[in-house]
Amino acid sequence: LPIAPTIILPTASTSARLRAHIAGAVRKPGVYELAHFSVVQDLVVLAGGLSGLVWQDYLDEYINLAEPLVPNQKVW
Repeated sequence: LPIAPTIILPTASTSARLRAHIAGAVRKPGVYELAHFSVVQDLVVLAGGLSGLVWQDYLDEYINLAEPLVPNQKVW
């Protein structure tokens, strides 16, 4: 008899998560797993907050801390 393929459906706990990469002027750059509805500010907090190397003008001009994250996004 042929073997039926195994189908793995995502569970609520796995489908409600995403991974995002943060680099640059944060204390702990890296890849983090967050809730699916997270925003950039949540990622910054997980990365230990902003380091003393952040340029406030750059942050104000280019980084939207309220922007929703998408899976596999990189924030610099």
